[in-house]
Amino acid sequence: MIYRTDTYWEDRYNQEGIKTPVSKNVHPQDKYDEKIGNDCKIINDSLEPLFKATSVDLAIDCGCGCGRLTPVLFRYGKKIKGFDISPKAISLADGFVGYFSKPVEFICSPLTSIPLEDGISGLSLSWTVLQHISDPDEWKKAIDEIQRVVKVNGVILTYDNVEWNLNRMKNPEVKVPEHMSIKSANDYLFAFDRCDCLHQKMYNKHVLTVLRKVK
Repeated sequence: MIYRTDTYWEDRYNQEGIKTPVSKNVHPQDKYDEKIGNDCKIINDSLEPLFKATSVDLAIDCGCGCGRLTPVLFRYGKKIKGFDISPKAISLADGFVGYFSKPVEFICSPLTSIPLEDGISGLSLSWTVLQHISDPDEWKKAIDEIQRVVKVNGVILTYDNVEWNLNRMKNPEVKVPEHMSIKSANDYLFAFDRCDCLHQKMYNKHVLTVLRKVK
């Protein structure tokens, strides 16, 4: 069966609900809350030195899912927009909007075609999203779209699993799940070819990359 990003994630959100795509071992509520807290800490530790007391007009959550990390952007953006390919995920995210302290709009859209004008956002977050675009051409197209909608001097933060690249380096015969990319940390740096890297760090099997758009 051929992996299709749209149907795969729609099926998972319909089956697993708001905790998609968090791994099953952190589905108990206390473990889930702990993971969200840890993820937010990594994001804030990376962004706070860059923004300090300032904020951008628009921050975007690319591959927002059900919006579990979207509130972390509140301190950095005056308005927030989240994008996800799954209608079910967007429906779940919309259920939280009334509880948010800032204007948030969730939009169903693939990252290969983000419905925003060029250079409109000052900050883009994509958290464990690009790792799930296994087609190399689509992966680069999504990255180019993120770069397109972020303004010059804007910040892009990505966080993705590079475990399968590391595994393949050890054993070329290792089987990679169809929904996982095999990109390396350097692949992310080279693909964001309109940006300079401000910071890149490994967290277990994930690579955090913080970039500033320069052209």
